[in-house]
Amino acid sequence: SSKSLSPSDARKVASYIGLAHNFEKVGDCVDHIGSIIGKLKKNNMSFSDIARGDINRILEENIAHFEKSIEIFKSDELYTAYADEALHIRIKIKDEIKDAKDSHFQGINDRICDGSTAIPFSDVLNNLNVMSSENRNIAEVLSGKKY
Repeated sequence: SSKSLSPSDARKVASYIGLAHNFEKVGDCVDHIGSIIGKLKKNNMSFSDIARGDINRILEENIAHFEKSIEIFKSDELYTAYADEALHIRIKIKDEIKDAKDSHFQGINDRICDGSTAIPFSDVLNNLNVMSSENRNIAEVLSGKKY
């Protein structure tokens, strides 16, 4: 910060700052999910097999998206098409989260799922939603659309 930066270097520094924030938010989501699962275990509670399957599937999609972002970041090149690709992934995950919530609450209504897990389940899905949003923000930075 003691020297002037070229416009290119200034943009790169701003991008790195934005990415650091986004990476931290993804980490926060992982931490929150771990805390929720820890509280469930402590109280001898668990999600149904269907709910666990939904969570695991959506988490794996987020992880795959994040890992792709890390590979692009390591390449140190702009990937301009990545923002559009990330938007499609974001929409898909958002729809899956809505479907998982609908399914879980229908399961509670049908007495297939334990109603006491409704709030923790929603909290996990909300964190997966934020993670997906942050993954999209990362993609936008890596595509050069924002910093």
